[in-house]
Amino acid sequence: MPNHVMPAPIRVLIVDDHPIVRQGVRSLLGAFPDISVVGEADSPTSVEERIAARHPDVILLDVRLGQYNGIQIARNLRRAHPDCRVIILTTYGDDDYLFGALEAGAHAYLLKDV
Repeated sequence: MPNHVMPAPIRVLIVDDHPIVRQGVRSLLGAFPDISVVGEADSPTSVEERIAARHPDVILLDVRLGQYNGIQIARNLRRAHPDCRVIILTTYGDDDYLFGALEAGAHAYLLKDV
């Protein structure tokens, strides 16, 4: 019988300024054995330290973090961490946000009601 090695789980960092949203996303992703939520951040100031400490494969990023612009954060993250996948997870279905996120290098744009 072949020896199958299970791939390492996908390491996810959740970045959202609402604690209930972070908790809900963490709970949903916890149902998948091939996904591991390795951390959370509530602002761009805490994202860099979480990335350095946790080395996520994927960053789930809200397009608006209080006063901060998630599109610019996505652009900065893609430059600083080209190996991380950035997925925008938001309530804003606006085309300007969508195209801005994709131009910034986001790998996907998902509405929170999916």
